[in-house]
Amino acid sequence: MLGIFSSKNGSEKIPLSLCDVSFSGSSGDVAIALHKLGEQPLLLGLVGPDDCMGSQLLKIARKRSPQIPFTPIRALDETSISFLPIDESLPFLKNPGKRGEVLSEAEIAPRVYKVKRVMREQRCSWAVATGVRIMEIPFAEALLGAPDIAVKVFGPHRTFCERCALEPKPFHRMLGMADIFVLNQDEFTACGWSKLDDVHQFGPKLVVVTQADQGGVYSLRGSVGRFEAFKQACARVYPIGAGDWFLGALVKALVVHGEEPATIKESILRECLRYAAKAAGIKVTIPGSSRGPNLREV
Repeated sequence: MLGIFSSKNGSEKIPLSLCDVSFSGSSGDVAIALHKLGEQPLLLGLVGPDDCMGSQLLKIARKRSPQIPFTPIRALDETSISFLPIDESLPFLKNPGKRGEVLSEAEIAPRVYKVKRVMREQRCSWAVATGVRIMEIPFAEALLGAPDIAVKVFGPHRTFCERCALEPKPFHRMLGMADIFVLNQDEFTACGWSKLDDVHQFGPKLVVVTQADQGGVYSLRGSVGRFEAFKQACARVYPIGAGDWFLGALVKALVVHGEEPATIKESILRECLRYAAKAAGIKVTIPGSSRGPNLREV
């Protein structure tokens, strides 16, 4: 839920200038971005049990994005719901929310099988596992390990990055399955690396680290470069979801060019990164992580 208001008038009752309920999360944002940019993504989502909250989440998902095929894989003990109160008179927002994280080994196996079955039936050519947490490794591995996947994209959650220094093997195993590795600067720092090209030894051919309004850096098979952020004048910046829209737009651009990280020319990659940066730059002017520009606007 997104609530936008301003407390500068000092009244006891503050009206909301916008109240919106949207289906979000990193995977949802990337899928919505891909759809709005003209692709046909298939979204696999881990959702809560079939209670009131879980049922409402599915209704929101299908109402907000009816054109995106959504396969719910019931897994988490609690549905991921958060309320984002945005006070436009303050510099930033608070993000209280909670997420269930417990699955027994007996519960994991049939859900992993469902991921594999869906990927096989849909004949997907790209796989994007983003916002991956420690307890979601089996599902991400099933996604990236599906047969006939041409390009595999891995984006970890910050908590996974923080565990990397203490328990590197699961992280390195995920990297070994990925062709493209995308994360932000805070996440990269949390991993404990100092250089982008350190990551290539584990598998990815392309590493991209976003740096908010500073643009970002990349390493393509060891060739390191920088890309600029796309900036436009706006009264308010909404950064939540910008990284997801960047990732969705980057995948879109690479798909359109028909390029893969193992063979892409650096000049083409830079063009794709400019496109992704523009999508993210437009997105931060729009409130709500699952809201962003369409194909024509980018």
